[in-house]
Amino acid sequence: MNLTLNNIFYKYPTSKKMTLNGITVDMASNKIGLIGESGSGKSTLIHLLNALHRPTHGEITIGDNIITKESKLKKLQHIRKDVAIVYQFTDLQLFAETVKQELLFALNNFGIEKENIDLEIEGYFKAFNLDLEYLKVSPFSLSGGQKKKVAIITMLLIDPKILILDEPTVGLDPQSVEDILGAIDEMTKQGLKVIMISHDMNAVYKFCDDIVELTHGMKTFDGSKYDFFKHKYRQKNILMLPSELSYAATIDVNNVLYDELYNGRGLEEFLKEKNV
Repeated sequence: MNLTLNNIFYKYPTSKKMTLNGITVDMASNKIGLIGESGSGKSTLIHLLNALHRPTHGEITIGDNIITKESKLKKLQHIRKDVAIVYQFTDLQLFAETVKQELLFALNNFGIEKENIDLEIEGYFKAFNLDLEYLKVSPFSLSGGQKKKVAIITMLLIDPKILILDEPTVGLDPQSVEDILGAIDEMTKQGLKVIMISHDMNAVYKFCDDIVELTHGMKTFDGSKYDFFKHKYRQKNILMLPSELSYAATIDVNNVLYDELYNGRGLEEFLKEKNV
């Protein structure tokens, strides 16, 4: 699904300042990382994409829908099915007595009926490495990783065109992170567009193809992850580099190792070949 923002400004009614300032971006990739410091405008942006807010100025195009200041919110409600959000704090999205009831809530809320829902759930549970026995238990008895998987599957069951994941890896064990990113990656190959908000540069580096960076409500980067991390590598900005590149950046005085490491060549292997 095409997704573009054209000169987007947004100001909250209670604020005197713009939260977003002239954001223009064509989110063509199916795996996009949305990054930036806290307060940079990421949450505001995804709520615009989900039609919870309308832009103060500019227009957002989502498929055949155009959202502007004049758009009627009631007429945009269907966009909340096409653009689903899984928030960072999963417990705030869970409330049903059993996992099965939790999974069915969003479907019922949107008035969606599916004949083969049990088979679909079974397929998602297999993809996310979840045991079907969990369907019978309370979602609050699950581990953090299991809760996150259930929350994601709940949104996937409504068949969104775009899935927004807000800090999907925070507090999760490595296996859960691998399960989630691996399953979602396979779904992007079938056409699902995923926007991942994250401070976890390892996850961004592993999953995303393109990156949009916001700083104080303005777009400061829009392009491939290769170019983004190369720029941060040359800046020696260690906090914005995945672990595979951060150590190398501190010792690579002439910035000559980036392409080798980005393409998967180990640092030790490279140094050994160069007799360093």
